[in-house]
Amino acid sequence: MKQWTYARIDRVDSSVVHCVFCRRALRSGKVVVLYDDQGQEVYSGPSCAKKTLGDPEVQLIDLSKLALLVVETEPKSPNPAPQRKSKHPRRESEPADAAVEYLRLRVEVMKSFAGNVTKRLSEIHAAMVSSKQLSDDGRQYIQRLLANAAAANTIYSSRNVKSCVGVAYWIGVAIEHTPEPRRDFLQGLLHQLEDRWRLSSGQIEALNRWGAGITVNKMRFPKLDVDAFAGVTAPIFPKGQKRDS
Repeated sequence: MKQWTYARIDRVDSSVVHCVFCRRALRSGKVVVLYDDQGQEVYSGPSCAKKTLGDPEVQLIDLSKLALLVVETEPKSPNPAPQRKSKHPRRESEPADAAVEYLRLRVEVMKSFAGNVTKRLSEIHAAMVSSKQLSDDGRQYIQRLLANAAAANTIYSSRNVKSCVGVAYWIGVAIEHTPEPRRDFLQGLLHQLEDRWRLSSGQIEALNRWGAGITVNKMRFPKLDVDAFAGVTAPIFPKGQKRDS
């Protein structure tokens, strides 16, 4: 009998996949990614996964939310009309455990990004996987890292890491919907994102222009926020000091 384990929550925008349990086609939107006993990824609908495996033991990374974080929800006007302040302002929902999410994004999801993980982060992640919980020391280290990166708005901030994952996802979708001989621009853009952890507003505008000619599952390619990486900088480390972010 096969054993299944949770991997993450993801989106399906590029192709039709089928639920490993009920065989129903999962054409778009949120899906649950599982590992089988051979370590291969398979897909399941959220209800089938919960019915078969129960609730996950650890918090799952939800890449479907990160993909939507970089999508422009409303057209930006050069002269926006003044808006009344709401008594209940809308806030971006925070994950149940921001430190765990950040660690897993850096180590598990950003494997193709240059310098995605340091020795210290790798050690903290290995200990978390082994014990199924983040140690107090590991949590304090990550919280300090997050606070420093947010204050300086560097590429290692939680916000920027999420933007990297989201934009990389949509570039991947664009690549899959572009004929192979015409993929050089998109592949170059993805390589630069993975190398520098950010793109310029002009590069995202160019991606949006490219996406305007792409149809994904009978829907238009989303327009991405050109300010997704606004003001983000790379930290400068003193000569001889090892990067520890």
